[in-house]
Formats: sequence, structure tokens, C-alpha cells
Amino acid sequence: MASEDFLLEILKRLQSDNDDFRRRFDGLETHLSAHDDFFRGIMTLLGGMNGDIGQLNRRVDRIERRLGLIEG
Repeated sequence: MASEDFLLEILKRLQSDNDDFRRRFDGLETHLSAHDDFFRGIMTLLGGMNGDIGQLNRRVDRIERRLGLIEG
């Protein structure tokens, strides 16, 4: 009987530890998901900035052509 009680206590402790690990893992998943969302936002922002830079380069090229600073 004492060995059964001892084993039951060990199993309860293992289950408790498992529950703690599960909660911590769920927290890490949430944290990682937030980082993924942030990274996607940064990538979207950078894509928009690249588009803006491309437009500005084309605009400067047109202005330089009008002023005769470059040929073409």
C-alpha cells in the first residue's frame, strides 16, 4: 500500500509538471506568434518603402532628363 501511495504521488507530481510545461509552452507559442505578426508588419512596411523609393528614383530620372542633366 505504501508503494502504491508513493507511485501515486510521483504520478501526481509528473502530471503537475506536465501541466506547468504545457502552460509555459502555450505562452511561448503566443509570444512567437506575436513576433511573427510584428515581423510580417515590418516586411510589409519595407515593401512599401521600396515601392516609394522606386517611384522617387523614376521621378528624379524624369526631372534630370527635363533639365538635360542626363541623356536618354
